[in-house]
Amino acid sequence: MGFRNFDFRLGVITERNHPLQGIPLKGKVFVFPTPRGSGGWSSFGKTTQYGANPTAMVYWKGNALTIRGAMWLGRPTVGECEEDPSKIIDTGDWVKVDGDRGIVEVTKKE
Repeated sequence: MGFRNFDFRLGVITERNHPLQGIPLKGKVFVFPTPRGSGGWSSFGKTTQYGANPTAMVYWKGNALTIRGAMWLGRPTVGECEEDPSKIIDTGDWVKVDGDRGIVEVTKKE
């Protein structure tokens, strides 16, 4: 269920050829450069209704739908970063997000 590029009940990106296609976001920090598409973002926050939500979001450049999704998500979010966080943060790194202060701390995986 959801839009053609995101299933909010499962918390999974379904867009073909997306680098995160099929990977559950539940319990993870969702790190991305910019939103792709639009439909998924308008309902992204609905993942909390199904327990499929990420614990936080970090992004480089967003738009109104990104902000709306973050507000609905109700989890720590840091956006409009100086650098693309997806080029700095790797899968498996430990990431701490302080949305109130706009701070992201990364401990690289060993």
